[in-house]
Amino acid sequence: MSESVVVERFDFNGDLLVEQVADVRLTIARSGIVDGVLTWLTLQCHSGQAPLDALRCKSNWASIYLPLFEEGIPVDVGDVLNLIFRTVLSEDGVHPDYHLSGELRTADRVHRGCYSSRYKSESQRGHPIYRALFPE
Repeated sequence: MSESVVVERFDFNGDLLVEQVADVRLTIARSGIVDGVLTWLTLQCHSGQAPLDALRCKSNWASIYLPLFEEGIPVDVGDVLNLIFRTVLSEDGVHPDYHLSGELRTADRVHRGCYSSRYKSESQRGHPIYRALFPE
């Protein structure tokens, strides 16, 4: 529903930053309902070569949906979603935990939401969307 932006970058030929923060702004390009954010891998191996885009080509890389709001919010063209996407090391010091917070500005009001995707989680069904997808 908006353009895409980079929220996590790994440069294996340079400094590998295991903890990162991306503060991004997405402008809604078409009307609809927003309830979360879709993330996916884009992998650039050689500068002269087209990147692998896991959303648009067949690959083994999964796209990950991060729910942001409890219920869908109607949006129109020009509404803005400001996101802070934070990557930190989990308690084991190896795997990442992801934290997302967002502020969706519509013509009517400002909607705030957040979501954390932890490597080790007490509840994998903590959000209503996951309870619906994975009933007990």
